Amino acid sequence: MKLLDFGIAKILDAPSLTGSQQIFGTPGYIAPEYIQSTEIDGRADIYSLGCILYELTTGALPFDYEYPGDLLVKHVTEPPIPPSTRNPEIDPAVEEFLLRCLEKDPEKRFRDAFHFIAELKLLRERLGPGDSWGGMDERSRESNPHRQSGERPVPKSMLNSLAQAIERAGDAEPVSVRNRPMTTPYGAVRPPVDTLPDGLPRIFEVAPEAQEPELIIPTPPALDGDLTPQAIDASSIGLPEDDPTPLQINRDGLVGAVRWRHRYDALRTALDELEARETSPAEVDHAMAFAARTLGELEESVENSQAYQEAVEALHDRAKDFRSTLGRAMDQVAARLSNERGAFDGFVKRRNSLRAEREVARVKVKRGAGSEGEADALLWELAAVEQQLRAAGLKCDKLEAQLADLATELEDHNETFETERGQLVQVLDSQMLRLEVTANALRRPLEDVEAHIRNVWPSRPPAGI
Repeated sequence: MKLLDFGIAKILDAPSLTGSQQIFGTPGYIAPEYIQSTEIDGRADIYSLGCILYELTTGALPFDYEYPGDLLVKHVTEPPIPPSTRNPEIDPAVEEFLLRCLEKDPEKRFRDAFHFIAELKLLRERLGPGDSWGGMDERSRESNPHRQSGERPVPKSMLNSLAQAIERAGDAEPVSVRNRPMTTPYGAVRPPVDTLPDGLPRIFEVAPEAQEPELIIPTPPALDGDLTPQAIDASSIGLPEDDPTPLQINRDGLVGAVRWRHRYDALRTALDELEARETSPAEVDHAMAFAARTLGELEESVENSQAYQEAVEALHDRAKDFRSTLGRAMDQVAARLSNERGAFDGFVKRRNSLRAEREVARVKVKRGAGSEGEADALLWELAAVEQQLRAAGLKCDKLEAQLADLATELEDHNETFETERGQLVQVLDSQMLRLEVTANALRRPLEDVEAHIRNVWPSRPPAGI
C-alpha cells in the first residue's frame, strides 16, 4: 500500500492558489510546524503519518475537538490522548511508537522515513509473527513472485479468451494475439487473413441458396481516425482482475497497411479470374502496376517506422532500468546516511551530557566535595566522544556528497534520455507522415480497378467454379 498526498498542487505558469499567512492542510493530520510557520522538513510527514496510524488503531483522531479551529490549536498546545485510553487492547510498545510520531518537537520524532521503518520493523519483531501486521511479513512477498519482480506476464488463458471474444464480435478473419504486441501511434500489425490450401486469399464465398459467387473486396482503410488502437479491457470479457492492463490491438497495422495488402490481393485475384476470359484494359494494368509499386513502398516504410518505434521503446526501457538501478543506489546511500545521522545525534547527546557532568564535577572539586580524578576521567571520555563525533560528521558529509552526485547523475541522464527520445520521435513523426501520403496514393488506382471489376463481373460463375 502507498499513501500519496500532493497537498495544494500548483500548475506551472498559473497564479498561486495560496496567499501569505494562510494555513493549508487537513486539520486532523497537519503537523504543528505548518500551524506555527516554522521550518518544515520530512519529519512533518512523520507526524501526519502518526495521526493516520493513531486513527487506524483507535478509530479516532489524537485530539477531541468541537470545531476545526480548536483542532488546529490542540496540535500545537496539547499532548495527544494516549491511544490506550481509546483502545485498552493496544500494546504499550505500539502506544510508545505512535506517541513518538506525534511529538510536538520534530527533534523528538523519528529523524526520517528510514528511521521510522527501522523502528517499525523492530516493533514488529517484538510483537510476534508478521501475519498479524496485515501482510507486512517479508515471507508474503516471497510467496508471490509477481510482487517481487513487478512483472505481470500475460497468461495464455487470457490470450485465448481475448481471441475468442474478438471472433464473437463478428470478425470473420482469425485473430492471432501475441504476448507483447508492439504498440505504435496507429496500432500493431495484424496477422494474415485466412487462406486457401494453395495459399491464395479467400475472397470468394458461394452462397448456399443461389450458388452464385459473391465478390468480396475489402474496403479501403479510412485515414481519418478508424485505425486508432482499440483498447480491450480484460475485465470486460471475464478475465481475472490481476491480469495485465488493457492490451492495445489493431488488426489493420500502421495506416491500414495490412488492409491495403488484402485489398490489392483481392483485386489481383479477381482480375486473374476475369483475364481467363478476356484481357484487361491497359489503364487497369497500369493502375495495378502503380499500386503494386506503391504498396511495396508502403510496406517498406511500415517496417522502418516500426523499427523506429521499437528503438523508442528500447530507449525507454533502458532509461527505466537505469533509473531503477540508480534509484536503488540512492536509496541505499540515503539509508546509510540516516543511520550515520542517528549515530551523530547520539554522540551529540552524549557529548552534551558529559559536558554537564564535568561541569558538576568541577564545581564539586572547587567546593572540596569531589576529586580531581573524577573530573579528569570525564574530560578524557569527553575528548573520546568529541573524536567520535567528528568522525561521524565526516561520514555524514561523505554520504551527503555521494547522494548529491547520484542525484546529479540522474538529472543528467534524464536530460540525455529526453534529448535522444525527442530525436527519435521527430524522425518517427516524419515517417508516419510519409506513410499517410503513400497510403493515400493507393486509393485512386485501386478504386478504378474495383470499378472495372464490378462492371464486368459475371452474374453466373464460370464453368468449373
